[in-house]
Amino acid sequence: MAANVVRVYLYVYSTTEFGLPGYTLAVTHNGAPQNVDVTSQAGLPEQTRAEPGPYTRFTNMNMIFVEPQAGSWEIQLIDVNGQIMGPAARFDLSADENTREIYVRYRRK
Repeated sequence: MAANVVRVYLYVYSTTEFGLPGYTLAVTHNGAPQNVDVTSQAGLPEQTRAEPGPYTRFTNMNMIFVEPQAGSWEIQLIDVNGQIMGPAARFDLSADENTREIYVRYRRK
């Protein structure tokens, strides 16, 4: 992945459905809100990698942020009504982070 790029993957699902549609994320980087203009898709999820492996995960939404990755990233799930769902996830990335990928998974109860 190119320098100064962070990719965020989301997989939101339930015990009875693979992918839940219409969810989005509120993302901040060092406290500054980031633009998120995508929502999760229903149905069978995609995978984060083309080949099976230890870093392959399910995803039904992903986005890319082009900016220096160092610092604190906070990610909060937002439902179809704009309500905050579940706890926020926090990730601290260094300036020399190799992967620059953040993966969050939420299961609706």
